[in-house]
Amino acid sequence: MPDAKMETEVQLDGPRQTGMNGQRAFAGRALVTIALAVGIIAGLLLLWYTVNVLLLVFAGLLLAVFLHGLSDWLSKHTGLSSGWVLAAIVLALLAIFSLGTWLLAPTVADQVAQLTQKLLQAIDQLKLRIQSYGWAGRSLRNCRSRVHSSRVGAASPAKSRTSSR
Repeated sequence: MPDAKMETEVQLDGPRQTGMNGQRAFAGRALVTIALAVGIIAGLLLLWYTVNVLLLVFAGLLLAVFLHGLSDWLSKHTGLSSGWVLAAIVLALLAIFSLGTWLLAPTVADQVAQLTQKLLQAIDQLKLRIQSYGWAGRSLRNCRSRVHSSRVGAASPAKSRTSSR
């Protein structure tokens, strides 16, 4: 009885191909699968790298819709042409932005100066903490000497080329 069940096995994908034809069919399916996977990965990478551009385009479209709607509304209520109203709106928005920048610039400049001072203090504290550990201090000095030697090494060929001319 178990042999009868094995003989009545049904193949859903058609007759089983053997030999070279079976290998070619498998290679074709594998190639299609690989091409599909590569295409999906390439599409996702393209989307990942262009997301900032797409967001800028979307923001531009939103701004254009806002300006167009506002200029149409003002044009209906003032009787001026839509182009003149749009120019007035853009100039008014630029004036508001410029005024805000002029009023906030001293505060922002003070905050940037404070942030710079605090960051420099934090870097100094980090250096002291690193140097308190023997191995870390040696590693830091080693990194500094390598960076310095690579800068000097990179600058010297250019210097020697310009001095020989």
